[in-house]
Amino acid sequence: MDAAEEIVVRHALDRGWLTPEQLRGAQTRQQQLLREGRPAPLLKLLLDALPPECLPELTQLYHEAGSAQGRGAPSVPAPVVVERAPVHEEFAPVEATPEEFAPDPPPEPPSYALHSVGSVGLATFLGSPLAGGALLGLNYRRLGQTGAGWLAFGVGALATALLLVLGVKVGSMAMASTALAGISLAGTLAAAKALQGDTIDDHTDRGGRLASRGAVAGTGLLGLLLLILSVGGWTFLSTPRLPATKITIGPGQHVYYEDGATRAKARLLGRYLQEIGFFQDRPADVILAGTSAQLVVSFVVKDGVWDKPKLTKAFLALGQGISQKFDGAPTDVRLCDENLEAHAVLHAFAEDAPPERERVSVGPNQAILCGGTTEAEARRLADVLKEAGFIRQQPVEVLLDRDEEGLEVSVVVRRAVTRDPGVVSGLRGLGGRIARAFGGASVKFVVRDPNFEVLLTLTVTPEDAPPNQAYWIRDPAQIARECTEAIQADPNLPVPYLSRGGIRAAAGDAEGALADYEKAIELAPDLAQSYTLRGSLRLEGGDADGAVADFDRALELAPECASAHLGRAQAKGKQGDPRGALADFSKAVACDPADSRHCSARGAFKKKQGDLRGAAEDYSLAIQLAPGNRDYVRSRAILFALLGDREQSLRDYRRVFELDPQEPYPLLWIAAFSGETSALKPWVQKGDWFANLAGFFLRTVDTDELLRRANAHPEEKGRQEQLCEAHGFSGLLAELDGEIPRAREQYTACVATGVDNYIEYDWAQVRLKELPR
Repeated sequence: MDAAEEIVVRHALDRGWLTPEQLRGAQTRQQQLLREGRPAPLLKLLLDALPPECLPELTQLYHEAGSAQGRGAPSVPAPVVVERAPVHEEFAPVEATPEEFAPDPPPEPPSYALHSVGSVGLATFLGSPLAGGALLGLNYRRLGQTGAGWLAFGVGALATALLLVLGVKVGSMAMASTALAGISLAGTLAAAKALQGDTIDDHTDRGGRLASRGAVAGTGLLGLLLLILSVGGWTFLSTPRLPATKITIGPGQHVYYEDGATRAKARLLGRYLQEIGFFQDRPADVILAGTSAQLVVSFVVKDGVWDKPKLTKAFLALGQGISQKFDGAPTDVRLCDENLEAHAVLHAFAEDAPPERERVSVGPNQAILCGGTTEAEARRLADVLKEAGFIRQQPVEVLLDRDEEGLEVSVVVRRAVTRDPGVVSGLRGLGGRIARAFGGASVKFVVRDPNFEVLLTLTVTPEDAPPNQAYWIRDPAQIARECTEAIQADPNLPVPYLSRGGIRAAAGDAEGALADYEKAIELAPDLAQSYTLRGSLRLEGGDADGAVADFDRALELAPECASAHLGRAQAKGKQGDPRGALADFSKAVACDPADSRHCSARGAFKKKQGDLRGAAEDYSLAIQLAPGNRDYVRSRAILFALLGDREQSLRDYRRVFELDPQEPYPLLWIAAFSGETSALKPWVQKGDWFANLAGFFLRTVDTDELLRRANAHPEEKGRQEQLCEAHGFSGLLAELDGEIPRAREQYTACVATGVDNYIEYDWAQVRLKELPR
């Protein structure tokens, strides 16, 4: 990779726009093309995976060396939808010419009624061959052939059972129902005609009656009921069941226990797995069985995990830790599929486990594992990593050890960085900063994969630390120059045009960006990312129709491209097609369910459409994926406030302030919903606009003075925004004081400012509808 490609890839991994699996797939594809004599730049192979909105930020902020660890979730192959057209088969009774005879005297017509061949077919259609066989059996009994009747019924039951087995073996009850509706119907009709067709014709020729269709329908429905009960029983008996006793760790996270295991032991196992980060924010089922003499811990894992040596090694280490936690009890770790069938059994013993490290939490799902060091040293390391940008919002575990040889720091990444010289250089600089923070001694800096296998070992000193705090941030103008140089060196590569186009778009040069995107399309017309980027540019310029056309083309080339679905959703919203927009938002979520931004974008759109409850649910999904994102929590807090759930809104606003104590606005809503105003006192001394709002809630500034200060803003836009807040909070306090007419007056003035992107505006609109006149 050249320098520009290195920067793009590293930063995309850091921000979650690109997953490690996508990068590895592109690298594999690049090697394959190279062997075929068709070399291709890595970035070209990655573009379809990148969301369209990321390129401007990539070119502005670019990369920070700590992005080496990356994040994301594997992409899922697009489901194959097989449409089956219903098969309509028409069966008409075959006309048979009865033998003509003229008995003398004419015989009496039979006193019994038989079921026609058509009735047998109807019963089969309604209730399977079991019902058809039952009608054939009744005919035989009325004809005095009891043995043949029981045989016909038995054959019908056997045919039904065989068809059910066939459907289940194929893997779908839909297949079973299709077989019952088609094959069984044709087969039963053919058998009925061959076995009883002539007999029934003779019966009617002699004046015999045919049984009513009501009885036929009843037999068919009875057969259908028996079939449903059979299928339900079969499904119940054949479906593996988890133990009945369990404890819940989190959403979709359970520890089940049976066969000698107690609830206390299950709770101990759950706490341990939670402490080491096994559960994190994903569903997981674990089954504990056995006693202190022998424990059995079963993990329900994805297919194929048991065939990967690195993963089985990690589960063995996990079993050793469990054994150690349970006072050295030998532990068998079973790796099971979703049917609870064990594909691997690992025997773990406590004496093989590495020494347990103290875990120091430094953020949501972020911890320093200490060995031979203190908690103060762990927090000092965390400060260095946060300052360098290595610890942000993603889950992170870092190992800090000290022995006679000195300090050792291990970081976990999700890709082999040894092939990326730029990342290695950045990691060396990070290690140098750690060495400087710990007194200037050399530090052993180890890079590991998620299974803790060593990928790279560096011995670093303070001299390796970069002099500039922002040494991982590149100048967009410099990147643009590098793109231009790359274009001059080889004008037939689309990637430099796309990179330069992103820089131009971010700088406001829409015309230049469009020219670059169109040149990239000319060079590579089958590259979906080019259309996605051009569509985003058109959407920003107000051309929603052109944007939809570009996103349509991108999705023709890459149907599962989440960023293209997201862009088209926003464009359809501009076109006034909310139903189509929501469909595309949902498709973006389905294509990349691990990306919290898609859930939050859908939530924001639902809020605009007035679906506050649906918007809150979407933001809850986004928070599950990114629990440390203050913007998601703030948005949900607003929605709960608008929905009238002030207790939940209060909890969310408190969480927002925990995540960012420098953001004071949550304190106003906390004060409004709880009456707690003491936290506002330090902010009064700031002397800014928020100080006026804080003074208003502390009752040191009255409404008239607050509005006068809001009007003092020198710019019209700022003046309207301050008035929106002033009127909105004035109405809120008036409502809390029971002065409803004054509250309505202030809310009306707030809405009149037209600042519809402020929460105070939304709040005023909702309260005006709910307050009495």
